[in-house]
Amino acid sequence: MTDNMIAIDTLSIYDRLKNTQNTDSLFHEIAEIFKEFTKDKLTTKSDIETTRLMFQTDLENTESRLQS
Repeated sequence: MTDNMIAIDTLSIYDRLKNTQNTDSLFHEIAEIFKEFTKDKLTTKSDIETTRLMFQTDLENTESRLQS
């Protein structure tokens, strides 16, 4: 499985949704399922800024080495 793929236990999801008592519970459970499967897969603005700063530092270090 690649880093981009998410393993989904569809039987577990079915059981969780089947056990909900009302519409609000169903909607809440669906939201929880999405949260569980995406929590480590989403990128935040902070992640992007950290990566940008790392690349900027690497670029500056490379430029400095090339100029010496």
